[in-house]
Amino acid sequence: MRPGETVTVAGYDYRFDGVTQVAGPNYVAQRGQFTVSRDGEPVAVLTPEKRNYSAGGMPTTEAGIHTTGLADLYTVVGDPDGKGGWTVRLFHEPLVPWIWAGVLAMVAGGLVSLSDRRLRVGVPSRRRVSAVLAAEA
Repeated sequence: MRPGETVTVAGYDYRFDGVTQVAGPNYVAQRGQFTVSRDGEPVAVLTPEKRNYSAGGMPTTEAGIHTTGLADLYTVVGDPDGKGGWTVRLFHEPLVPWIWAGVLAMVAGGLVSLSDRRLRVGVPSRRRVSAVLAAEA
C-alpha cells in the first residue's frame, strides 16, 4: 500500500496514513499508521511497528490490534517495496474475544467444582473416615 490508499476488509475501510521512524529505549522502529472506519464512522487508529533492536540486530514486528467485542482487527507493517509503498497485512479475525470468555467460563467451572467437598477427587468422604475411625476403636 502507498500512503493515502484505502483497502476494505470485512466491511472495515483501512486507510494507510504512512510510516514514520521512531526511536524506542533500545530500538529504532518504522511505525505505520492506519485509520480504520466502518460506514464512514471512525473505529480506530492502529499503529503497527517494525522494530530493529540494537542489541540483537533481529527485526521484529508489533501488530496494531483493535478489539470490537465480536472480532479483532489486526494490522502489520512490513518492508518498503522501493517504489513508495509498503508491504502490509490486514486481518479481520471474528470471535477471537470469545476465546477469552471461554477461558473465564472454564475458570468459573473449576471454582464451582472445588466449592463442593463431595466432588473433589482424592478427598475422603466424612462417612468413610468416621466409619474407619469407629472400626479401629
